[in-house]
Amino acid sequence: MSLRAVVYGRPTCVACRHVKRFLTKAEIMFTEQDADSHRDFIMAKVKELDLDESLPFVEVHADEQPHYMTGNRSGDLEALAFLAKDQEVAS
Repeated sequence: MSLRAVVYGRPTCVACRHVKRFLTKAEIMFTEQDADSHRDFIMAKVKELDLDESLPFVEVHADEQPHYMTGNRSGDLEALAFLAKDQEVAS
């Protein structure tokens, strides 16, 4: 399965644009969703997984279970890039 992501954000969110640029450069397919339209889902996952309440909220599909991250921390993005390369090698 190829790596894909859903980015929940807002058009004015600088961190959201940064993550989308990163995903594009890393050649990770993604779709965009409006965070305000999915607020209940996002807040439930943030609470369930003890994540920061920051945008973007990113849902990553690399295997059977989705993985989640918030914000644009470089460590999370580097891990995502590593996962994408690992997926390429496994294909």
